[in-house]
Amino acid sequence: MSSKQINIFLTGATGYIGGSILTGLLQHPNVSTFKITALIRGDENRVNKIASLGVIPLIGSNESHDILEKAASESHVVIHTSNSADDIPSVKSILSGLNKRIQANGKSVIYPFESRWYIYVPPSENF
Repeated sequence: MSSKQINIFLTGATGYIGGSILTGLLQHPNVSTFKITALIRGDENRVNKIASLGVIPLIGSNESHDILEKAASESHVVIHTSNSADDIPSVKSILSGLNKRIQANGKSVIYPFESRWYIYVPPSENF
């Protein structure tokens, strides 16, 4: 693999799934080529923990649409694990940023994201 820097933007880095992904990224043999930025809510302990791992903390939330869009536009890879199935605005912000990146340099990007599903089936119904 080339020694070119790969910009990775990760949301949900302090959560269960995002934290597992971050651990995997930090253990990757090419981690020295990664510039990892993680969206972190403004909790000082979380920010300090992420920074101590060599990850750039970006303070914000899924409602920080301008921050999401800008970070996505600067990234080769966006991994969005802090969303829910009905959080369309955060996904639109990220897609807008990725589209800007594609328009600027014509290169493809990678955007895996995770969402949750909840289906309630009353006990009286057979499913």
